[in-house]
Amino acid sequence: MVQGESPDGIVPGQDLSVNLQALLVWLGNYGHLSYAKLQELLWELGEIEIGTGTLQKTNQRVAMAVESAVEGLWEWAPLQPNVHVDETPWCVMGVKEWLWTASGEGFCLFHAADTRGRAELETMLGKEFAGVLSSDDFSVYNGCSVQAQQTKCDSNLSLSTSFRNGIFP
Repeated sequence: MVQGESPDGIVPGQDLSVNLQALLVWLGNYGHLSYAKLQELLWELGEIEIGTGTLQKTNQRVAMAVESAVEGLWEWAPLQPNVHVDETPWCVMGVKEWLWTASGEGFCLFHAADTRGRAELETMLGKEFAGVLSSDDFSVYNGCSVQAQQTKCDSNLSLSTSFRNGIFP
């Protein structure tokens, strides 16, 4: 068998360019497009026919490719001087989960979890975060072992103070 060189941007053994793979993964994970919608999009854009298995494998391959970089960011984030944290409910296949975020200058990391407990915060930043922790007034953040200081979101503080004092907006 005679085989030529793969064109630039094509991973050997795959028919999709690196850029197209990145776009498909982004649209699937962050754009929330289903595999069926991704297939429809590729057909509409260039009559590209692609199987569900190829989309699944592409997603797995990209996840594995970025895993060490994401782990490195999670090791680096707790060393930053100021980290903003928050959590929000997130419905996953009909089940209430929690999506946590840790962000600061130049970064934003997400952590999917089953709970809204302090253990999740400690998973993200460790048990004794040494920087400034910026958060709302949710009880998980209060009393957290922070060696420097904590700052609270003013609008959330006003709301929680109003409720504690029996004043409802």
